Amino acid sequence: MQVFEKDYFRPDEVARLLRVSVRTNRRWAARGKIEHVHTPGKAIRISQRELARLLDRDKRDSVLLDDIDSAAQGSFASSDFGGA
Repeated sequence: MQVFEKDYFRPDEVARLLRVSVRTNRRWAARGKIEHVHTPGKAIRISQRELARLLDRDKRDSVLLDDIDSAAQGSFASSDFGGA
């Protein structure tokens, strides 16, 4: 199990640890794929426990694959593949 020195992390810190963009990290939070809290100033924070869960490769891969599937469903039209 990962041991961290603080209880909550900013999206940029989590993005760096997960090797994803901050935008992807925020999108996951907005879609409910990452448990998070909001500070009184509306900033997003991710808990140590959630970060440890995301660092578990199997669980992280399922989040990534779900995100790729969602993007693919909305990004391609049949005309992109020679369809009508």
